[in-house]
Amino acid sequence: MRGLLCLAWLLMSGPAVVPGAVVGDAVSGLGSDVRWLQKDPGGTFQKGHVYVVDLWGTWCPPCLAELPKLKALAEKHAGRMTLLAVAVYPESGMPVSQFLKVKGELMPYPVGEDIGERVVKRFDDGLGGLGSGSYPLKAIVDRQGRIAYLGRGYPMAGFDEALRAVLEDRHDVERAAAAHRQAIETRKRLAAVIADADARETARDFDGAAEAYRKLLAEDAGLFALPAGSIYSGMRKAVGKAKANAWAVELLEKRLTGDDARYAWPLAQLAQSIALRPGAGEVAHEDNTAEDFDLAERCARRSIALMKGRDPWRLESLAMVLWARGKRDEARKAMDEAVRVGREEGWGEDEMRKMEGRRGRYAGER
Repeated sequence: MRGLLCLAWLLMSGPAVVPGAVVGDAVSGLGSDVRWLQKDPGGTFQKGHVYVVDLWGTWCPPCLAELPKLKALAEKHAGRMTLLAVAVYPESGMPVSQFLKVKGELMPYPVGEDIGERVVKRFDDGLGGLGSGSYPLKAIVDRQGRIAYLGRGYPMAGFDEALRAVLEDRHDVERAAAAHRQAIETRKRLAAVIADADARETARDFDGAAEAYRKLLAEDAGLFALPAGSIYSGMRKAVGKAKANAWAVELLEKRLTGDDARYAWPLAQLAQSIALRPGAGEVAHEDNTAEDFDLAERCARRSIALMKGRDPWRLESLAMVLWARGKRDEARKAMDEAVRVGREEGWGEDEMRKMEGRRGRYAGER
């Protein structure tokens, strides 16, 4: 319950409630907010030219995995579009200057560091922590100097389509702006629902809390689904496993349907919450049955399928569920696959060392 209260506080009171930028806003450039490490582009955006501002970090495996794609994009559209890579929270992870010495061939475009989180705040879309995670975050600035697109997390919905439309002068900025503002309002509404559920739990009105949670199922799944694992855990504690599982089944079978890859993350978190005790690693809930584990596996495998088997974190979620279920050999195979895919996708040496360490926990025990 305390976790849900914190989540509600973050949704309502966190720095992303009032966005730093909304699609349609005019933006003149990055000014003195960036310390450029290579190919300083100057502080202003030139009218008639398209820019992509990529907020990334050496500490962010999905950011590193997409570098080959971004390099190809920058080279393909050279002369029409400039990609500006701004490392956020540069004190975390490998120093950017060191990273450029090792992997600089993947970034043949301007690269700099955010100064004092100024760029983070300027391009905050008001949706942080929801949808599909926080970073990478991308902004497309069109030829008129307007923010035509804001997207965050991975996989990032709509970026490729929006960039093509902007380059071809057929992007409907007004429509995109209206959709962004609607998403912000939805986010505020979700905060109120979660806060109401938490208040009802505190008052021991568990049926009322369950009904409040059900209201979330009518909202934009891409916005509310990320904390699905935390919500499930709160429900299971407050109103019991049966009602929590019924909520999870409806989420899996009726809301997180189709091929929207943004749903992979929340489904994986939901799988872990169904199978595992909170904060206990790969230790199962004591009252789990085969039916509960079946549900957890369904969520985990659906998550992997949405990412076409190329997301090591989703594969690791399956490994955790299988291990807790006692399917030790299958768990090891899933974890081996996670490490292999992580290396093939270029998730960075830092993350791969951590993943190798986590894989080591699976060794030996039968």
